Amino acid sequence: MSDKQDIPKSSQGKVKRSENKTFQCHICTKNFGNKSRLNTHVKGVHENLRPFKCKLCAATFHQNGVLNRHMRTVHQRIKPFVCEICLQTFGLKQSLKVHDDTVHKGLKPFQCKLCIASFGLQCNLTKHIKMVHEKLKPFICEICKNAFALKSYLKVHSDTVHTGLKPFECKLCAATFGQENNLTAHIKTVHDKLKPFVCEICIQTFSTKSNLKNHTDIVHKGLKPFNCKLCSAIFGLQSNLTKHFKTVHEKLKPFVCEICTRAFAQKISLKKHIDSVHKGLKPFQCNICPALSGSKSDLKKHIKTVHEKQKPFICEICLQTFGQKNSLKRHIAAIHNSLKPFNY
Repeated sequence: MSDKQDIPKSSQGKVKRSENKTFQCHICTKNFGNKSRLNTHVKGVHENLRPFKCKLCAATFHQNGVLNRHMRTVHQRIKPFVCEICLQTFGLKQSLKVHDDTVHKGLKPFQCKLCIASFGLQCNLTKHIKMVHEKLKPFICEICKNAFALKSYLKVHSDTVHTGLKPFECKLCAATFGQENNLTAHIKTVHDKLKPFVCEICIQTFSTKSNLKNHTDIVHKGLKPFNCKLCSAIFGLQSNLTKHFKTVHEKLKPFVCEICTRAFAQKISLKKHIDSVHKGLKPFQCNICPALSGSKSDLKKHIKTVHEKQKPFICEICLQTFGQKNSLKRHIAAIHNSLKPFNY
């Protein structure tokens, strides 16, 4: 009997597949069944070549198949795989499995050796180590010099902050976002009213864990690390600093109301203006009195000034106090500057 005949048929295939894996990456020693897959791996993973560009957003990919998958899941929003527990949908079967393992089964096998943090994916552990423990931020924005731990973070920052790309639009309102996860958080918070994360200090609820952390850092810890270079204003979030810079210093108000020509710095502000002023929509009702407000922020101002009697804005000339900054400005213009724009 020959050597070939001595090998069972069930084992011959396995041996053959093992022998075919002869193309090894010289950088990470990973094996591949053919040379084309090895080349694709080297170009995409190690050389970071991403020649396939999405026509609808700034995303780039190392394979055309991954680009097509991105188009289906992100822009066409085709997500046929549904979680039976929470009904969340996914574009890939593997994404559903990862979600089920990490969220519902609580499986987080990748443990950080430097702290107690654990993760469901190896890539998230790697990001955690780079950002939290190594404090590595090698990717620097050429415009504002902000540093980022990952190249993808820099790209998102550049696209959303400096280029103004916000390809993810809410189908229920006019809000647009630079990232899909921000759109998802917006839908959960604003439209679905889902806020499962609760602040242990003030019991305020949030839709995402990151929003809860930002709230705790800014409101309760008083952390405001983002300083305006042109004035003394400080902010807890980079996005708020950017908004401040554009509206206060650059005076940018590109969104104009077609009815009264009033200009706004943000598209969502224009929508709120049209809804409350021209359409007369006031969906936010005070729990104390019958007063209605066009926005949540106006309702908060109403409660603070009318019911809580808060008047934090003080006139430096006559020491009169006001509940709103605009009221203080009108007071100074009318009384102290002798400007009386309202003629009766």
